[in-house]
Amino acid sequence: MLHKNKNTGKSLSVILSWISVLALLCFLSSCDPEEPDFGDLEKVVIEGYLFADQPVENILVKRLDNQEPISDADVAIFSNDSIFLLSPTPNRPGRYHFEGNELNIRQGNEYTIIVNYFDKTAFGSTIVPPPPINLRQDKFVIKAGVPSNPDSVIDQEYFLGLAWENQNATNYFFLEIYNIEENPEEIDFGEDFERPQNFLFPVNNNFAIIQDTDLQYYGNHLVKLYRVNPEYVSLYFEIVSENNQGTPSVESSPSNIQNGAGIFTAFNCSITGFQAVRD
Repeated sequence: MLHKNKNTGKSLSVILSWISVLALLCFLSSCDPEEPDFGDLEKVVIEGYLFADQPVENILVKRLDNQEPISDADVAIFSNDSIFLLSPTPNRPGRYHFEGNELNIRQGNEYTIIVNYFDKTAFGSTIVPPPPINLRQDKFVIKAGVPSNPDSVIDQEYFLGLAWENQNATNYFFLEIYNIEENPEEIDFGEDFERPQNFLFPVNNNFAIIQDTDLQYYGNHLVKLYRVNPEYVSLYFEIVSENNQGTPSVESSPSNIQNGAGIFTAFNCSITGFQAVRD
C-alpha cells in the first residue's frame, strides 16, 4: 500500500518506481551493512531518526561530495507492506517529514528508509527498541543555586538519583532534560561558572546522577531516558574517536545505509520529572 503526503503529487511512473525499489530491497536485504564506498562521491548521506509514538520529522538528506542539502530527492519509508512518501520540509533545506497520521512509529516494528537520487537508491533499516524498564528516582525535588550554607554543597538535596533495569549492561541509554516552565527563572551559580554538557552521550549503565549544576533554570523539569540502538552507539563512539583525531564526520563513519552513507535509527523513551527549587 502506498501512502502519500496530502501535499505530495506522484505520477504513476514514480509509484511504479517505488515498486521496483521494493523488489531491489528484497534482493539486497540479506546484505550486511558495510563502511560506505567513497570512491563514488555521487551518493547521498542520510541522517534519519525515528522516535516511538512521534511524527516522522527528523530526516536529513545531503550530498556526500560537498555536504549540500538535497531538497528534491524521492524519499520514502517502508514498513508493514506499506510505502509512506515524505515531503520536503519548508524553510529547512534537506529536511523531510510525513504530514499524515498513517505512519505510526511503534515498538518492535521495522522501518526502512529509501532515498532515490543520482539515479541511485540508498536505503537502511532499523527496529524501534522497547522503552527503558522500571525508571525510578530517589526524590522529586532538588535544591539548586549557590547554597546559603557553603558546607551544604555536598548535601544530597542538590542531587537526584535515577535508576532503571539493564541486566548485564547489554543496552545503551541517554538522557535529555527539559525545563517546562512558561517563564523560567535562571539559576544563579555565581561568577565564572561553566555549565557542563547535557547527557546526550550513550551509556550502558543502569543509573544516572543529576545535580543542580546540570540545570539552567528553576522550576519543573521533564526527564526523558532513551534506549538507543547499536547503530547509534557505533556511530557515536566512532565520531568521538575521529574527533580525538581531528576528523569528526558522520559521512566517513561506518554506516547502516547501503549505497550511501549516514545513519537511520530509532529511539524509545521513558519519562519522569522533578522540580528544582531555591535553597
